[in-house]
Amino acid sequence: MDARSNDTIIANRAAPVGWHTVRSDPLYPHHLAADHRLPDGTSVRTRPIAPSDRRRHWRFLCSLSLQTRYQRLMSARGLLPGELRRMVEIDYRREMALVATAEFDGEERILAVARYVRDAADGDAADDGDGLAPAAEFAIVVTDAWQRRGIGKLILERLRQVARDAGVRQLAGLTLASNRQMISLARRLGFEISHEHDDWTVKRVTWRMQDEAGEAAAALGTPTERGQERRNAPSPWISAQ
Repeated sequence: MDARSNDTIIANRAAPVGWHTVRSDPLYPHHLAADHRLPDGTSVRTRPIAPSDRRRHWRFLCSLSLQTRYQRLMSARGLLPGELRRMVEIDYRREMALVATAEFDGEERILAVARYVRDAADGDAADDGDGLAPAAEFAIVVTDAWQRRGIGKLILERLRQVARDAGVRQLAGLTLASNRQMISLARRLGFEISHEHDDWTVKRVTWRMQDEAGEAAAALGTPTERGQERRNAPSPWISAQ
């Protein structure tokens, strides 16, 4: 089945989408929505993803080139059954997915997605009383047509801010060692870049929350080893410009 027929199925099954649909959900974190302006003057909105974004998110995924998909998923695979639903129906307490959107001809379209997922705290991990680990895996992807226009920097900064406010003290993800633009962006935002011990084709990018003095000095610690990813955790592969 090709992408167009899949798109038709999702469009027919999904509820009508629109900002009014998101606003009507009392569990939706409305306060995290924010409006921005890119360096070229384009107005974009960042907001948490919502179940009503299913059709939008599908179209966003279909817009990604094979190279961008590979950089993001390290695979050319399609979506697994139920995966699209899990991407848009999230538990805002333990995870967050921010979308950057803009309006074209009166229709809101997704230009980028950034997400993190926290694991349950184990015996060795301190938490803030919510039963969640203070570290999270994150992932980010920008549609090809909007790369190199400042959206990657915008949404990654916004995700970090949201994560910090939620009590996350470390964000970590993987990117291909050849993805120089992502590595450059991460460095500019104060992430630490390190090699994976068993695979030199990828690099780990890590941000750790510091006090104000530590952040100003960009004094970042050594990334911790992460356990096996949970089923709902984002693929850690990153593709962003």
